[in-house]
Amino acid sequence: MVLDIKIDIDKKGIDQIKKMPKQFKEGVFKGVKESMFLVEATAKKRMGRLGELQVRTGQLRGSIQSGVKNGPSGTVGWVGSNLIYARIHELGGIIKPRAKKYLRFPINGHWVTVSKVKMPARPYLEPSIKENTEKIKEIVQENILRELNR
Repeated sequence: MVLDIKIDIDKKGIDQIKKMPKQFKEGVFKGVKESMFLVEATAKKRMGRLGELQVRTGQLRGSIQSGVKNGPSGTVGWVGSNLIYARIHELGGIIKPRAKKYLRFPINGHWVTVSKVKMPARPYLEPSIKENTEKIKEIVQENILRELNR
């Protein structure tokens, strides 16, 4: 599960950015990278708090990573986990058996058999992005200015 923060810039803006010095692009890259670290750290801190996704083994929290890359459409930052169950916790959904007719698992020491399980959404990534939206803008802006003033 990966959530992207995307800044859409019209063609005129893209043409202007292409003419700007290398330092501008480097500032954007560094700012997005720093911002993704912030979102990653916030998501990890959210887990286990009252009203948030609880932690049993710590595997999901430990698997959250972030990164940034430059591509043909611009600089892209990402935060997410490669664990198979990360998406269902973030977005919620229905879990159905793949190879068998039923799902079977223990709850409070008793085995339960069901045909499907509805998992509620317990987002940890999206709230971390929303919580830091203004700080992300500041970080990117600060990094651009820092690089342009070098």
